[in-house]
Amino acid sequence: MKIKIKKFSAEPNPVGSQIDLSYEVYPYASIKVDKLSELQEDALKVIIWRKENDFEFSIKHDVVYDYKVYKPSVTAPTILSQEKWFKVECREEEDTTTKLKRWIYTYYTKKTTIDHLKVVIADRGTEESRLKSQISYYYQIIPRKSESCPSPAGCRTVAMATANYDSARTLYNWLPRIHRASDKKGELKKFLEIFASQFDLMRSFIEGLPNISDLDHCNYQLLPLYAQWIGWDLSFQSNIRLQRHEVRYAVDLYCRIGTIPGCELMVKRLSGWECRIKEFYKNIFFSNNINSRSVDTSDSQLLRNIHTFEDSLHYTYDTGLGEDDWYAFNTVGLFVSLIESESYASIIGKKKKIKNNFDLFLPVNIRGVIIIEGLVVKDSYKEDFDLLGTMKDYSTYE
Repeated sequence: MKIKIKKFSAEPNPVGSQIDLSYEVYPYASIKVDKLSELQEDALKVIIWRKENDFEFSIKHDVVYDYKVYKPSVTAPTILSQEKWFKVECREEEDTTTKLKRWIYTYYTKKTTIDHLKVVIADRGTEESRLKSQISYYYQIIPRKSESCPSPAGCRTVAMATANYDSARTLYNWLPRIHRASDKKGELKKFLEIFASQFDLMRSFIEGLPNISDLDHCNYQLLPLYAQWIGWDLSFQSNIRLQRHEVRYAVDLYCRIGTIPGCELMVKRLSGWECRIKEFYKNIFFSNNINSRSVDTSDSQLLRNIHTFEDSLHYTYDTGLGEDDWYAFNTVGLFVSLIESESYASIIGKKKKIKNNFDLFLPVNIRGVIIIEGLVVKDSYKEDFDLLGTMKDYSTYE
C-alpha cells in the first residue's frame, strides 16, 4: 500500500528519562476498514536511529526501533473518542524482549473510512544505557519504502531528555502532617502526582539552561540564533558539526576577511571547492619596468602556464569588467578545483553563489574572477577546400 509519513516529532515525557517519538501515516487514497491491517502493517515498517550532537548516523549508533525484530504482545484496541462522524481508536503493544512500548492510533472519518494513523513509540534507552538528562538526542526515521518520506528534514527530529526529580514525594512531604495522616489510601499523593510530573519537566529545562551556551552539545536549532547574534552568515547546507565549528571560530574567521587565506576559506565554505588566490597586478606589463618580460617561445613550460595559476607572463592592462578581463590592479583570480563527477548545474549554481557573496570576504575595491582549474573542453576543427586548394568553409565544434 502506498503511504506517506508526516509530522515525525520527539517530545520529552514528563515521567523523565523517556522521549516519546510519534509520526503520522496517511494513505494516498481513502481506504476502507477491511484494509486496516494492511495499512497498519505498512505504517509500522520503519527503523528509527538515535545519537547525540548531530544526524551523522552509522551502523554503530543506537537503533531505537526496528520493525524486523519487534515482537509485540497483542492487545485489543480501545476506543478513545467516538462521535457521529469521527472515531479514534488506540492499540497498545509491548515488545516481549526489550519491553519497548508503542501505541497505534486509528482515526476514522466515517464508520467505514480510515483517515490516517498515528504511531507513538516510547524511547527509554536500554537497561545498560538509559537516556541521560539534559542531553539532546537526534532521531531519524527510515521507512521501508523511501518514497514514504521524501523530505530529509521531515525524517529527522531532536528532543532533550528530562529527569525524574520525584517532585510528588517532595510536595507530599511538605504538606502538614495532619493531611498526610488522614491520607490512608494514598489518594492525596496520587493527586499530587498529576501535576508534579510537570514540575519535574520544568525543573529539567531549568537545570539544562547552563548547557545552552555549550556549542558542542546544545540543540542545533539554536545555532542560527547564535550566528545572528555575532553577525555570521551560517551555512545551512553544511552538516551540524561544521555549523558548530563556524559559530565557534567565527571571530577568528572575521579577522581573516580580506586576506588570501580568508578568501580561500570562504570559497571552501560556500562551495566545497579547494581554492587558490592569484593577484593579477603582478602580471601587468609596464614599458618602463625592466622586470616586464617578453615571451620566450623556446620555453615550453612558460607557454604551458599561460592563463594558469603559475602564469608569469606580462599582459597589457585590461579595462573591461568581463570574465576574461583579468589583468588589472584591482582584480584577483579565484582558481578553484572542482569536485569529482560534479554536474554542470551544480557548477553553475556554486559559481553564482560565490559571486553573490563576494562582498562578504573581498575588499570593497577588489573585483573577483572565478577560474576553474583542470577544466578540459574537447573541440574539433573542420575545413573544406575546393579543387584549387582555396578554403571554402570552416567550422568548430565543442
